[in-house]
Amino acid sequence: VALSPDATQIVAFESDEACNHRLVIIDADTGQVIKRLPNPDNHLYLTPKWSEDGRQILVVKNVQRKVTLSLINVSTGETQDLLPYSTEHIGHPTMKGRYVLYNSAYSGIDNIYAVDIATHRRYQVTSRAHGAYNPVLSADGCWLIFNDLTKDGMDIVKVLFDPKKWIPLDRIENRSVHYYAPLIEQEGQGDRLSHIPDQTYPVARYHPGEHRTCVHSWLTIKDLKRDTNNLQNPIELPQLISIDILRSADLLDTTEFVVNYLHSFKEKGGIASATISYKGGYPHVSLSGALMGSYYKHGFLGSQYLGLTVKCPLNFIQGQYNHSVIASTMGTLYRARIHSGYTQRYHLHVRRHTKKSLRDIYCPWEQSFSTTYCHEPYQTRAASPYWGVNASCYFPGLRKHHALGLVFKYQTPFNNTWTEMSNFIIPNHALHTSKNHLYSGSIKYDFPIHYPDWVIGSLGYVKRLRGNISYEQCITQFHSPKHHNEHLSGISVGLLVDMHLLPIINTPLCTIGIKYVYKLQQKTGGFSFSIDLTSKAASS
Repeated sequence: VALSPDATQIVAFESDEACNHRLVIIDADTGQVIKRLPNPDNHLYLTPKWSEDGRQILVVKNVQRKVTLSLINVSTGETQDLLPYSTEHIGHPTMKGRYVLYNSAYSGIDNIYAVDIATHRRYQVTSRAHGAYNPVLSADGCWLIFNDLTKDGMDIVKVLFDPKKWIPLDRIENRSVHYYAPLIEQEGQGDRLSHIPDQTYPVARYHPGEHRTCVHSWLTIKDLKRDTNNLQNPIELPQLISIDILRSADLLDTTEFVVNYLHSFKEKGGIASATISYKGGYPHVSLSGALMGSYYKHGFLGSQYLGLTVKCPLNFIQGQYNHSVIASTMGTLYRARIHSGYTQRYHLHVRRHTKKSLRDIYCPWEQSFSTTYCHEPYQTRAASPYWGVNASCYFPGLRKHHALGLVFKYQTPFNNTWTEMSNFIIPNHALHTSKNHLYSGSIKYDFPIHYPDWVIGSLGYVKRLRGNISYEQCITQFHSPKHHNEHLSGISVGLLVDMHLLPIINTPLCTIGIKYVYKLQQKTGGFSFSIDLTSKAASS
């Protein structure tokens, strides 16, 4: 928009739903449209400006990817082009007497140019080293005021408005660097836009059933965990590894099919499961089936599971924060060893966080809370239900991209190693009657050290070197005849490397490193090898 010299009218550029373009004159007091100027060829008009007498409007006119400066008579709608049509970058025109001043990159550097309306001769008005923009004239017409580009940004500069000092355009050398020229020569096909196929595609109804299978990833390592709660023996083999064998989704991402495998090194067995989910409606519904097997001294023991999950996700944004609330429940029929039954699981996850940059290790501000409760509502024997709580908070550290984290965990019973990464709460009745409780809390500080961007041949890519300092304390309550508590605490200092591994290992981010763990109760320390292949580390 632009205000007329007498401040009674406004000119604006209008487009409707059918892509019809025109200039409109609006009453500045009432906002009512006074007049629509004709535009029979439906040209695009940019940055309209009034002439000093209010009888004409100056615009940048775009016609088939080429531009010019035009004057439009407000009374008659007649148009006068001032420049030949070209791909020259023209912007912010303004009028003073018989001259029109505007930005242009004619010489290869953005500067201010002028055109004489009567003779159509053009001149270079400024010759700044890095660029000049947005010309305006002072109220008395003696000074030209514009923006001068510097290494610190735009400065405001004024010079005398003296047309006698302007340089005619035919004396200006065009020093533009045509970076695109080698590419055009390399392609050898000239103007690509002239070879666009003119084809009409039929409009047909989309049938989800015909596109429900689209395999997009396979053999993806989702998670690998060690027993981080065991501070007595920090150097321990991995406990659990989770692999997506295959993942498929339809084109609208409403129906998803996943086959995955969870292996426990401690239990010497695994869970193979398949899940089909439908997210086209609300709530989301998933049907899962799983086979579990473990090797013991007396042979192989197998179990079967069939579960139905109903999930209600809510996501909304408030200011700089993203909020998510996910409530779900899962009913599972199982046959485990000599037992059969039904379990009901309830899960609630609440998260509030800001966006993270690529160099942030964690979200600068994040609060997360999740709780899971599982029981057997139709059981005939006394057994303790499973209950777990996880809460975490992350804050900005002392410097940019540093992060301070507080994490709390509670679990009872705590000695079922399958529950942490599996969608199913595995009923292990030898442990299910336990009433042991685990409380775990930690404070950690992560900070980046260096971004080497190293490519190690075909082995991987090293993204970041970072440090970690943490303190962790675990309290275990054993409801044995002695009812004793066990306290474990330790301090660790680690040097970690965030990297992407071999292309054959499909995981977003891998963190490996070495940590020194000092156990406060035993007053001893030792080095621990750290590895984390979780995809959550790349998106947390």
